[in-house]
Amino acid sequence: MYNINYSYHWRTLQKVGILLTIISISGTLFLSCVYLFAMTSTKPSLFIESNSSYYDHNQKLISKTKLLQNRKTLKIADVPPIAINSILVSEDRNFFHHHGFDLKRMGSAILINITKGQYAQGGSTITQQLAKNLYLSQQKTLNRKLKEAYLTMRLESAYSKNKILEAYLNTIYFGHGIYGLETAANTFLGKETNELTIGESTFLLSIPANPSKYDPYVHFSSIKKRQQRILSALEQNKLINSKSVKNAIDETIKLKPIKHNSNSSFTSYFQQSVQKEITASIGQSINNNGSQIYTTFNPAIQKHIDQAFDQYIRPKPDLQASVVVLNSQTGEVLGMTGGREKGQFLFNRAIASKRQVGSTIKPILYYSALENGYTPSTRLQSKPTIFHFENGDSYSPKNSGNLYAHGSITLAKAIAVSDNIYAVKTQQAVGADEFIKAQKLFHLNTPNNKLPSMALGTQDASLLDMTRAYALIANNGKEVIPHFVKEIKTQTGKTLYKEKFDEKQRLDKDQTIILKQLMNGMFNTSFSSYLPVTGTSIIPELSKDYYGKTGTTKTDSWMIGFHSNLIVGVWVGYDHSKNLTVEESSLSKKVWASVMTNLLDKNIDTKLPNDLVKVAVDEKTGLLFKEGCGDKVSLYFRKGTQPTKPCMNKKINQKHKKENKDSKPWYSQYLL
Repeated sequence: MYNINYSYHWRTLQKVGILLTIISISGTLFLSCVYLFAMTSTKPSLFIESNSSYYDHNQKLISKTKLLQNRKTLKIADVPPIAINSILVSEDRNFFHHHGFDLKRMGSAILINITKGQYAQGGSTITQQLAKNLYLSQQKTLNRKLKEAYLTMRLESAYSKNKILEAYLNTIYFGHGIYGLETAANTFLGKETNELTIGESTFLLSIPANPSKYDPYVHFSSIKKRQQRILSALEQNKLINSKSVKNAIDETIKLKPIKHNSNSSFTSYFQQSVQKEITASIGQSINNNGSQIYTTFNPAIQKHIDQAFDQYIRPKPDLQASVVVLNSQTGEVLGMTGGREKGQFLFNRAIASKRQVGSTIKPILYYSALENGYTPSTRLQSKPTIFHFENGDSYSPKNSGNLYAHGSITLAKAIAVSDNIYAVKTQQAVGADEFIKAQKLFHLNTPNNKLPSMALGTQDASLLDMTRAYALIANNGKEVIPHFVKEIKTQTGKTLYKEKFDEKQRLDKDQTIILKQLMNGMFNTSFSSYLPVTGTSIIPELSKDYYGKTGTTKTDSWMIGFHSNLIVGVWVGYDHSKNLTVEESSLSKKVWASVMTNLLDKNIDTKLPNDLVKVAVDEKTGLLFKEGCGDKVSLYFRKGTQPTKPCMNKKINQKHKKENKDSKPWYSQYLL
């Protein structure tokens, strides 16, 4: 029997072997536990943020949501085989044969990097790259690599290879903020992925290896060299033939210049309103799910708004203005600005700012009056008046410039020249409750206190509120709901939301048509006398029949009006209620005229209902017009309420007065 003496080296080797075996078994057990845990854990989400697209009223792309990534997703079925094969031969040839890790490739990459003394080649599989793209940063740390390994196992255990490959194709980075093959095809070549040729596919898929080094606009020749390597690999693997390789190399690549489709006017106040409406309508934000949002935005109309703002408002430091253009038949907001600022997350004065409405409230007051027995010929005295009330209070409204008729005027004249005395008397006649009832019909917030000054617009409202109220008049009393979104579709084309029109008759149609005609008076100089009609300064710019009303306080200037179906509302003022100069007070009309006269609105039916008649009356008395009286104006009346007596000829009237004076006895002057 022989004694075997183990050498020191052999014992050391034996210990190392045992240690390696323990480590191997422990590692295997650990990895098995991790893999088992990954398999039983909740599925990792493959949700990929994708920019939502905004379209104008003609379905033309105008903006994308401002995510950190520009991405449009696609399905694996829409990817041509050549694109898939190009990815596989360049990034992960064993993708369909491994379980997330290509150990042979990893080992080879490690040896190459050690030999060259630097990071020269990566060994990550497509699944590993997807895990990094979806959930992790780009940092090269041990902690990140461990997380990547775990997430790779989870992805492989939860999804099919095709699903992983699809997600990968939607996350790879092409530079210029472009993620995903579909967006790259759209941006660089102006094509859909399924339209790409062999040359185009291999060219595009040469970029992700190093988007800076292979920037197509800077390093075109470098991409062509990498493309040749990919084409050679495809040929070696018998995926294409040599003729296809030659054709692909020789194919001309027509790069499109990168354009950032964005309308600065849309991406400020308008887009902000669109986003708020979406959240209110469907209860969620859709900025990052690739939705297609079709808005009411009209770039041509917005251009006119911006030009008017730049001409009249912007030269005045700190002066603010808001403008709204609304379609009275659909409720679609076609253009808007909320102030002089630009950018996002702005204070929108067209919607959020509540200001004293001034005389723009008078059409609503006079609608109430028409409903309570007034006609366009109803006459009241226009003279300095003190109103006394039961509680001992008094109120002394004044006309502009302290000018009065010192006699009777008609409702038609009162609205044309914006007589304040007539308005307050009308409110007192119909009652504050009836006036408030009318304001509710027009969707306006009613004041807390029933004061006589309501007739002059001391209550507050936003420009959009007031424009909506006037749209009811333009639409002959039918309901109008302002909105900014026409339709929303999901990434797959499913309709998520669609605009609805409410055709409900909210106001009395006949009285609304009468009121509309009265609102033409501000442009009819026949009504000018002790006060000019309020539209006098802009009449030379107008070529059609327009209907509207101005409103002026010390701090606010309004002009709202229309020709047919398009309403333009304008407010001008300062944020901190600084008093306006005379010139600044006139700017709302100038902005309105500039926008209004450039609109291509459509003519609407102007046929009078059977219950109404058009009557020529004397503008001063409201009686039937007769030659020799005052100016002739045409007004609408409900049948049976029109004047039946003719006006009296001025000369005859003067003679009649003289005869009456001469017929009095000499002593009558002394009688009380």
